[in-house]
Parts: sequence; structure tokens; C-alpha cells
Amino acid sequence: VKRDEAGQLTEFDQLIQIDQAIPSNITNLTGLTAERLADEGIELSDGLQKLRDFVGSSSVIGYNLHFDELFLVNGFKKLEQPQLENKMVDLMPLVKKDNPFLDNYRLQTVLEDYEIEDEDPHRALPDAKATFVLATKLIENGVLKI
Repeated sequence: VKRDEAGQLTEFDQLIQIDQAIPSNITNLTGLTAERLADEGIELSDGLQKLRDFVGSSSVIGYNLHFDELFLVNGFKKLEQPQLENKMVDLMPLVKKDNPFLDNYRLQTVLEDYEIEDEDPHRALPDAKATFVLATKLIENGVLKI
């Protein structure tokens, strides 16, 4: 999710085909199956190029970003493509600074504390939308500056 120069939100959401089984705990968590990825997904190289085009020169903002960044690093490495050189901003340390008394810092706990709804937890696009709202609240609170 990003805001374009006209102030409109635009989204990127793409499933990627894989050549291995999906563990049942991941299917239970996300609802994704190997069949769905085969039917609706695209090749990794095409997906990474679409992501690169979508991100452009924008900063990449995420929550516990290291986890997602590892997927990207491994994908680009597998395809022998250059890594993204965009600025990466992880909101987790900012949330810990803004609210040091949460029981834990899982995304769902943080979203509840900031009164942000996540339509479908553990799915990329809904999590990205909720993280975008979290970043906006942190900017409004003076915690995040981009």
C-alpha cells in the first residue's frame, strides 16, 4: 500500500507460485494452499519485478520488517538479481519507544493498542493496510518522520 503524489492509495498484492508443499500450520494461519498458489500465483521473477516497479524509489515501511526482508533477499539472490536499495523502516522499534508497556509487540497486539483493524490477519495485503494506518498514526504522534 502506498500513497501516490495525488494522495490516492494504491495497492500491490500478488501470489507467487512455489515448487514445494505448504506446511499445514501456514495453511491454517493464512488460508493459502499449494493449489491456490498454482492457480493464482505468478513466477517469482515476475512477482519481484512487479514489486520493484510498484515500490519505485519509495521507502519500504513494515512491521518486524526483518522477517519480510529475508524473503525478498532470498528471492532476489535465488534469481541472481540486485537487492532493493530502498530505505527500509521498521515500525517495531518505534512502537516499542512510543509504548514501552505493551504485554508483547506482535503486530495484532500493537494494532489493538492503536485501535487499528486488520481485516484478515496474517495475509499480506490486509497486514500492509493495517501497517500503513499504524505508520500514519506514528507520524501524527510525532514518532515517525519520513
